[in-house]
Amino acid sequence: MQFLGDPTLLALQLKTGFSDLVFRTRDEVRSGGEGGFGRGVASFSENAVGGTFFAIGKVAKSVAITVDALVTNEFTSRHLKPRELDARKRPKHVFSGIVLGTKFFGRELVFGVAGTIGNPYRSAKRGNVSSLAKGVASGVGGLVVAPFVGCFGMVAISAEGFGATFKYLELSDIDARCRPAR
Repeated sequence: MQFLGDPTLLALQLKTGFSDLVFRTRDEVRSGGEGGFGRGVASFSENAVGGTFFAIGKVAKSVAITVDALVTNEFTSRHLKPRELDARKRPKHVFSGIVLGTKFFGRELVFGVAGTIGNPYRSAKRGNVSSLAKGVASGVGGLVVAPFVGCFGMVAISAEGFGATFKYLELSDIDARCRPAR
């Protein structure tokens, strides 16, 4: 189920977004816009569109983590490993999502290239042939898998930035008057 992201949350957000688009907009049109106008569209963009981007990000993140786990073993260095998918600052909008995603992609490529040298070196220190073969296999596998993990990680972080942008579109009530009373 982790591979699918969170489908129940996505279904709830889609239902809320579409129903608010229809019913809130209908109520706003009927009332003549007295309580504000555009809340249905704002709810739709926040829930349906933003929720879809968050779901895409969760699926891409779980794919990246799963693919990365296939080639990670005890000879894989933790020093150069990008940590953006697990413990990172969240993007607040589209542009920070794209920047952080691109950085993750670049770091993952550097990590894959460094693993082709580092993994066999660390495994050769053990002194037996089986560990050397395991180190070479994980190094070459990491080089092959790094672009895929980087792409999926970049999609995950960028999609999260897109989803966060739609959270900014939430409209709230203004409780203060715009001008003083006469």
